[in-house]
Amino acid sequence: MHRHHRRSRSKATVSKLELTIFIGGLIAAVIAGVVAYQIVGLYGDGPFSYGYRRIRDPETGKSLLVHESRGADGRIIRRVIDNRTLKEVRLDADTDGVEDTRVHVSGTEITRIDQDRDGDGRIDVAAYYDANKQLVKAGFSLAGDGVVDAWAYRDANGQIIKIEVSRRRDNTVDRWEYYEKGQLARVEEDTDRDGRLDRWSTYEEGILINTVVDANNDGQPDAPPKWAVGSRQ
Repeated sequence: MHRHHRRSRSKATVSKLELTIFIGGLIAAVIAGVVAYQIVGLYGDGPFSYGYRRIRDPETGKSLLVHESRGADGRIIRRVIDNRTLKEVRLDADTDGVEDTRVHVSGTEITRIDQDRDGDGRIDVAAYYDANKQLVKAGFSLAGDGVVDAWAYRDANGQIIKIEVSRRRDNTVDRWEYYEKGQLARVEEDTDRDGRLDRWSTYEEGILINTVVDANNDGQPDAPPKWAVGSRQ
């Protein structure tokens, strides 16, 4: 029992460190994204992006992006881009010559902003947005290697309330961590990845105090934990 508590303390410490990294990266990502849009525009057609201009198709009324450049033979090369087919915009937000920000677009809506804040060529933070341009969640790499395998959710006050984890790092969530007042309160897991929870853990001040499992594979804990089992939120 003593060894189990020690291990839990270590996990809690790592979680706090990751959250600190995540918060810093998220702030950097949002600021860098806003600055980048102001400089080059969402589709690269801002005042400092030469050769780009926007036109409206007289037949369909849809907005098109046009880029004109001069070829080696002196002829003008004109490219027309349908905004609806544009999926990703890559930016050098800090103007150091290296692309560090990727803006994912669906139609004319931003769905995700990826940020490489330390310049190592790997994503540190991925911020996800809904149709109302509100931040929904932020993804980060638990191993710090650029593979996004965890996603954090916040409440209206900016407090972490939930972290989802894909332990196999394949975008399939199999661990749900719930936080109260900044502390890990409980964890739900799908250890066999069959779509049903089979392990429940309860924490107090980040320390594991109780774990129950579903040994008969009926989707319910064999002994009820201290908190009522319900649907994930």
